[in-house]
Amino acid sequence: MAFLANHPSVSQVVGIDGIKKALDEFATENPSFEIKDGSDDVVQNDHDVVERMTGNGIELLRGDLFDLNENVTNGKFGLILDRGSVVAIQPTLREKYVETIGKLIQPGGKILLVTFDRRSGEEEAMKRGPPFSVNEKEVRRLYEGLDWVESLTLVDEHDEMQDEANRQRFEGLESMYELCFIITAKQ
Repeated sequence: MAFLANHPSVSQVVGIDGIKKALDEFATENPSFEIKDGSDDVVQNDHDVVERMTGNGIELLRGDLFDLNENVTNGKFGLILDRGSVVAIQPTLREKYVETIGKLIQPGGKILLVTFDRRSGEEEAMKRGPPFSVNEKEVRRLYEGLDWVESLTLVDEHDEMQDEANRQRFEGLESMYELCFIITAKQ
């Protein structure tokens, strides 16, 4: 988020997390954004409650991802970066997640989606999560054929188990690939 918020062609970045501590840590690690605590700025409509923390060119929202809509986010987005959302939620909630994202992307907008694909290892290690395994077939099942999706392209994959720290963190796995997709919304 910091990279995007500092990029000259990006006017505003909005990040969301369900955990206040994660947002507070981001604010502390990035003091140049002068992010203000949002405990006094709470957006509420019907059952949606989202805490808003604002700074220079960045806004952080704390709340349930599924409560996001155009009113809460002050509009739709030209770019959505998902690096940790779809792999963090329970697999039974994936369709609801994609529906929420579809309501937030502008026509012609792009989604940069990063997932993890547990390809081989002990049976128990293959089932663990989060991060849950979301392979290319699952991404295509979730997005292809939706009326708002123009295209879906796998642009990169990398074996995360080449890194010693990941081999220790994900004990029992032999291979786990990080996959990167670009999903383009129809105009």
